[in-house]
Amino acid sequence: MSRSMKIYNDHNLYILGAGFSYEANMPLMSTFITELKKAYNWYPKDSYARDSIEAILKFRQLSTSSAYRVNLDLDNIEDLFSLAATDGYESIKLLRTGLCATLEYCKKTAKRPTYSVNIRDDVPYLNAKLEGLDDGMGGRKKINIDSYDYISSVLSGIGQQKNDQISSIISFNYDTILEDSLESIGQDYTYCLKEKVRDIGKLDKTPLVKLHGSMNWLNNGKEIRIKSFDKILEDKNTPFIIPPIWTKSSSDVTNTLWGNALELISSATRIIIIGFSLPKTDLFFRYLLASGLQENISLQHIYIVNPNYSEIEDDVNDLFANNKTKELVHSIPNDTTRIFIGSKFNDLINRPFDERIDSFTR
Repeated sequence: MSRSMKIYNDHNLYILGAGFSYEANMPLMSTFITELKKAYNWYPKDSYARDSIEAILKFRQLSTSSAYRVNLDLDNIEDLFSLAATDGYESIKLLRTGLCATLEYCKKTAKRPTYSVNIRDDVPYLNAKLEGLDDGMGGRKKINIDSYDYISSVLSGIGQQKNDQISSIISFNYDTILEDSLESIGQDYTYCLKEKVRDIGKLDKTPLVKLHGSMNWLNNGKEIRIKSFDKILEDKNTPFIIPPIWTKSSSDVTNTLWGNALELISSATRIIIIGFSLPKTDLFFRYLLASGLQENISLQHIYIVNPNYSEIEDDVNDLFANNKTKELVHSIPNDTTRIFIGSKFNDLINRPFDERIDSFTR
């Protein structure tokens, strides 16, 4: 049966870019080198993480002459990795580890935004990690919650999901900000590394398809294994990530991931793109999106959440040039946390606040 034969009335697909994790202290591609230099000084001397970061800095220094001859921005990690791709396997290997070591530094030194939440009754996915305090007002409880813990509850549909509601996620991020929060609130998810998504409605875990790999994935030559990045560093291994380069490799793993992403796009009722700039240069994603939407008969809306929407508006218009598709596109010029907390956006995507929650205050 082809993907287009079934109509899904309430499948929310969230597509996450670097901007999604920005408020959790994760760098953007254009600011990566600045954070990388801070990470270098943060890691102990003679550590594998520091050596990997140093390899990036040395490669950047050696590449200065290239930037004089060709228009390259060596402070942009994408340009730097693309240049390294021509230098051989060893350079890319060290750069992969150094990139992820920088993300780990950013995560461990972050001051994440939190919200004060008033709830009337027990809300399991909020109480899973944090202790509630009775404020003496009719049995209400007031707790402080990490903003990404709450956002992950919306993205996964936990505590809100009805029988006909489906939630899935495609991410281009290497970091594990979302996974950490999903685990914090007790929500099961699957990376879909081996299994193929045939019918999204039959999955009992939230699909999280990471198209560029992840800093906690390790390729042992036979399969991808999930390990903490600390363990990967300890063993001096290389995380399985597909760096932002112009040459993208193909493998059984990547083919499975892209096939599952295609399935999710083709069955989505609403596509919510958060913190992803939709660049014209990312032809892989454009073809993936075009192919998925071509077979999609369920699509009702496309929401693009980006605080700098005016800067990407031309690219959005170019991507969704088809008049019928363009009518479904809505811009939401707001940041990640505020769009889900204290706004009407949750109603638009049919994932309203849990009725047991009274209010959020930052």
